[in-house]
Amino acid sequence: MGLDIVAMKVKRGERCGSWSYSGFNDFRTHLAKSIGITLDEMNGFGGHIDWPDAKQEPLVILLHHSDCDGRLDYWECEKIAPRLREVIATWSDDDVWRGYDKVQVSKLLNAMEAMGEYDFLEFS
Repeated sequence: MGLDIVAMKVKRGERCGSWSYSGFNDFRTHLAKSIGITLDEMNGFGGHIDWPDAKQEPLVILLHHSDCDGRLDYWECEKIAPRLREVIATWSDDDVWRGYDKVQVSKLLNAMEAMGEYDFLEFS
């Protein structure tokens, strides 16, 4: 069992990212660390620290999102995608940044940047 992120257009969907739950958690933990957040210290992840304002840090929308249900609307993706691309560009190949994650986040970014073609991204 794992997490699939599907770009939805009315009733049809196209997979745009797929991780095991632990793999997605690893990816999200690394992403959070890249912007100065320790994920396991945050509310909802075992800690007690409140999340920063998503207006100031758009990646909070993705980091604080449920990994097993819910959706991201086009306007959220429009905020997340440029910042996500900016942050992952700073990751080196010898980082925790593995080939599988590169492929999956590339698919996710492509869908986020093409949200005019989709209604929302669904986490399932």
